[in-house]
Amino acid sequence: MARYELMVAARSTLSQLPAPDAGEQSFILHNVSWRDYLVLRNLLDSPALRMAYCEGELELMSPSEAHEHTKTLIARLLEMFAIERDVPLHGKGSTTYRAEAKARGLEPDECYFVGQRAFQVHALTADGYVQVAASALVPGLDFEVLATFVRREDQHNAVREFRDRLRA
Repeated sequence: MARYELMVAARSTLSQLPAPDAGEQSFILHNVSWRDYLVLRNLLDSPALRMAYCEGELELMSPSEAHEHTKTLIARLLEMFAIERDVPLHGKGSTTYRAEAKARGLEPDECYFVGQRAFQVHALTADGYVQVAASALVPGLDFEVLATFVRREDQHNAVREFRDRLRA
């Protein structure tokens, strides 16, 4: 696909993104150059569209309301854990990160740093995202326990109950 056609297709896709309560949508474009990724990122700068780029593969995703609910709850639980365990967690939100030398770009839902090292629950590999079982940076954080609280509808009570479990 020519560069112009790619940009037109991407711009057309942006106008078709679902309303916030619609289901999550994503698709992958193959053989996208680093330059085209940067052009698309700048052209389609919108909170309704997330991009992840890895060595020519460009994933475009429109997060659903359920996705946003879950990522916010995970963020709140992690922040409570950090406060209760006195872990100096520094939130960076959903900042766009680009590394041309590694041909990678990503837009995490939430991003945290512990000291100077990044903390992630999922990692993007050549085979896609893989779940990280444990954190070497935040000892004692059990992702399985965290997941039980993430599944709760009531964020306030989930965070309070998680805090109580941490204090026990």
